[in-house]
Amino acid sequence: MIDISKISNVTPKFEKLCSIQKLYTLVEELSHDDRFRVQIVGESEASIPLHHIQFGHGSVKALFVGFPHCDEPVGGMTVFSLLTLLKENCEELIRQDIEWHFIPCVDPDGAKLNEGWSQQAFTLKNFMKYFHKQQLKDQADASFPIKYKKMDFNQPTAGAKAFMRVAQEVRPDFHFSLHNAMIGGGYYFLSHDIGKNQCQQLHQLLKDHNMSPQLKYVLDIEEYGDAVFKLPNIGEWYDRLEPLVDDPSEIINGGGTSADYLRDIDIDTITFISELPYMIYSDKEQGEVTTDNLRQLMLRVDANSKFLKSVILEEWERVASDLNQKSPFYKKVLPYIVHGKKNLQECLPEFPIHTIRSILFDASLNRLALKSEKFMYCVRGPYAVLCHNYEFVRLLHDSEQTPEVKASIERLELLFDTALDEIIEHIAPSDLNILSVNTLVKVQLSSGLIVLNAILENKLKDGPQ
Repeated sequence: MIDISKISNVTPKFEKLCSIQKLYTLVEELSHDDRFRVQIVGESEASIPLHHIQFGHGSVKALFVGFPHCDEPVGGMTVFSLLTLLKENCEELIRQDIEWHFIPCVDPDGAKLNEGWSQQAFTLKNFMKYFHKQQLKDQADASFPIKYKKMDFNQPTAGAKAFMRVAQEVRPDFHFSLHNAMIGGGYYFLSHDIGKNQCQQLHQLLKDHNMSPQLKYVLDIEEYGDAVFKLPNIGEWYDRLEPLVDDPSEIINGGGTSADYLRDIDIDTITFISELPYMIYSDKEQGEVTTDNLRQLMLRVDANSKFLKSVILEEWERVASDLNQKSPFYKKVLPYIVHGKKNLQECLPEFPIHTIRSILFDASLNRLALKSEKFMYCVRGPYAVLCHNYEFVRLLHDSEQTPEVKASIERLELLFDTALDEIIEHIAPSDLNILSVNTLVKVQLSSGLIVLNAILENKLKDGPQ
């Protein structure tokens, strides 16, 4: 078993989130180290190599995948830390019955487009203005082939294809998909129940760093323990939407996840996701009841977000002929905002589960909101909408600066700054705490080792096969 406290004490220190250049420099160093097997298993659209790294041999095969979503760079530090410790002959890791596998970054193109904020001090405004995340079907961890009811998707991204090759070769026992959250509290997803004791360890890890979640991720999702949820699959998401919309496949507009793929090809893997935020919301009085009706709050937020989108759609009509169609932001904005208006009356693409019908006719929402719920629906949700839709402004900046484009930028910058100020009004300065990057990497790495220890323990109990 791995002594997690020992690993936590020797985890490399970071001044900021790990850049792609720093990560790839380490990969290049390891390619000259005979102890590591470094393969190129694909290329990004920008011809950046995608690597598979193997170290050691063991009966437990562990696969760590960085940047499953390009706006989630905490896992870059976790991969960098583990590879560095293995390179430095960390006995606590090397002596384990583990074969270590890594895909350091499955989406370097998208990750680089987030470095305007990830390589700077974290602020809400800076994150919004330099955030990038593709539409679902262009995300590495949402573009795996899937067939389910009306869904028939087979357009995997380069990152998804690289994962598929590695997964088929390695057949991992443990798959740590290195996601992270944005703002709020921390929580976990697991494809399998690993036991009460391990779930308690995971929750305690969050409590020790003041990251306990403010609200259950999805109100009716199965829990394995406090802050530990069963990882939903794409079919469950589809089924959740089916009574609410005419065609769930149009709302999802993507494929399966890496966990869906592993299950579909009959690899019995424990997939683990550790959702840790950059900023935590104070949990004091989080269970306190407000004087606001929850349904009314949700409807107001939905209306405000749709107003923002209506303004963007009007600006699109003014400047469409001036836009840079080769920009990655055009690839995001065209389907996500412009074509997305087809289903806008039903739901926001950011929150497809919260359809107008579900808000209006779910009797459980006709009650007073908790403080934690007010934070989720008045701060975290609207802020995510701002981040996604500001990519239209990034597209404008990435286009020829015609008078029309300049005027559009000016109008939209004011609109977004005003909307962000309104969100911030719901937050007391003392309620938000920016986490250090070293706290984030230690908690993410430790959480993964807790699950890995559970797998090692089960192997010992089962004995030789």
